Amino acid sequence: MRYVSWNCCLAECGLLLLLCALGLAQKSTTPSAPYYPPERDFNSLPDPTSQVRIQYQQFDKSLITFSTSAQYVLVPVIVTDKSGHPVPRLTKSEFRVLENGTEQKIASLEEFKATALTPGVKNNNDAPSVGGTAPRQLVIIVFDMVNTPITDQQRARQQLISYLSNSLEPSSIYELAALENNGLHILHDYTQDPATLIAALKRVNNKYPTTNRVDTAMLRGDIGTIDRPKDPPAPVKVNLIEQFIEAEELYAASKLADAASSTLFAFQQLAEHVKNVPGRKSLIWVTGGFPFSIDPNSASVNQGISFPVYQRTMQLLSNQMISVYSVDARGILTLGPNAGMHLIPSENKAPNDLLNNESNRQRDILDTMRAFSEMTGGRAFVNTNDTRGAIREAVHDGSEYYLLSYPVDKSNLHQGWRKITVRVGKYHVRARKGYFLTQVTADDKNL
Repeated sequence: MRYVSWNCCLAECGLLLLLCALGLAQKSTTPSAPYYPPERDFNSLPDPTSQVRIQYQQFDKSLITFSTSAQYVLVPVIVTDKSGHPVPRLTKSEFRVLENGTEQKIASLEEFKATALTPGVKNNNDAPSVGGTAPRQLVIIVFDMVNTPITDQQRARQQLISYLSNSLEPSSIYELAALENNGLHILHDYTQDPATLIAALKRVNNKYPTTNRVDTAMLRGDIGTIDRPKDPPAPVKVNLIEQFIEAEELYAASKLADAASSTLFAFQQLAEHVKNVPGRKSLIWVTGGFPFSIDPNSASVNQGISFPVYQRTMQLLSNQMISVYSVDARGILTLGPNAGMHLIPSENKAPNDLLNNESNRQRDILDTMRAFSEMTGGRAFVNTNDTRGAIREAVHDGSEYYLLSYPVDKSNLHQGWRKITVRVGKYHVRARKGYFLTQVTADDKNL
């Protein structure tokens, strides 16, 4: 008996050692990713069905130190006239740059215009440039299925296919990706072949979104209208329903935190993916909204979202000169009740409150899309059913631009968001709205 047990122990130990060895081998071959675990606080996460005031995080105002080397802020700038046409051949003296309201001295100015691909060439696996001086524009299109209602995914897909079929710019090469519940997937790398892009997009099925709202209004309505008998079990029944609702809302908050982490991490992955590609890149994000809120004035993100992840995401987008163009996949919005909503008796009696709450929720979604895009030098396309036209306009927007630089203003030693304002006479200007200055970014050569 002892002899058999000893053999079993040896077999089990051998199997355990083998599994450990396989685990270590797998760990050693897995590349590290620029990701920080989310700092979750479910009590402070914004409930999509709640209209409480959103609390934003505060910046770290501790002092920073600069290295002795010269550091510069790089700002891609698009300049257009009143008709929306790019303005060429501007000089450095025609530009003004302000950081936190203080004018800065421009160190350099370069003008870039995307050039057409060589006829017959459809793919380019190297950096998209011609001779190192005239870069082809890199356009990254992301189909966001984590934050887009499933009812809107099919329409957005059809609009994307329509654009890819008929509207590819000859001076641009395209990369196609999809954000799904299990992460970001590159569907096709740099190409200008519409057939391969469309085939790659069709292979992706619609996904049930992570950020789907949990409808607990109907249950709460039942609590208010339930027939309560006089015997003691009635409070127990109501209490069980309340416990179920609280569990559902906690689960929804958890999924919202997961969606926020996945979305920010996807931006980081894309920035790392194109870090060797020169020039400004246009990132077209087809989505139903972002699972977080941004204060347009301070660029701060709401509580419950990992601030280091958010800050690093904005830093990587800035470093790689990626401008985000948010395209609302939901099209034109209606704020009134629809067949998919469950209205409790109090909402039927006070429809204005329902409309105000829905309006506030949609306004926060659209404001965040605008703020995130403008912070990176892009723009948001919202309340339009012409998704194809929005993508076409976003691609055309980044085909010509200027790249200016100015020394980092070291008179302010506090960390935080530094607002950038670029002015060029009477022309319309689009540039990123600022950058985060931290101890890590203060040591970079270019910000």
